[in-house]
Amino acid sequence: MSKDNDTIDFELPDDVGIYEVGELYRDLGGVLQAFIDATGSSGRHALRLGAQRVAMIDTAGLQLLLAIAAELQSRGLALRLIAPSSALRGVVDRLGANALLDLPPLAQAA
Repeated sequence: MSKDNDTIDFELPDDVGIYEVGELYRDLGGVLQAFIDATGSSGRHALRLGAQRVAMIDTAGLQLLLAIAAELQSRGLALRLIAPSSALRGVVDRLGANALLDLPPLAQAA
C-alpha cells in the first residue's frame, strides 16, 4: 500500500477467488478504512487497486470488489481498477458488472 496525492494504492493478488477472499477482505478492509479516514467524503478521491496481476477471479472476488465500490460510492468516493487484467475484464464483462466498476465493456470480436 502506498499513499500518494490523497490516493492509497493496493495491488490485488494473482488469485481473487473464494479461497483468498477472506484474507483479501481483511487486508482491503484496513486499506479502505485508512483511505476513508485520509480523504473524508469528497468525490475527487478514488481508491486505486492495481489489477494487472489478477489471473483468476470468481464471483466471490467480484462480489468483494462490488461491495467496496458500493461502500465508497455511498461516501462520495470512487474505486478505480488500474490496468485490469484480461481475466478480470472477462469476468466483469460476462457478469455485466462494467458500469458498477466503471470499466467500459471489452470490444466485441469482429
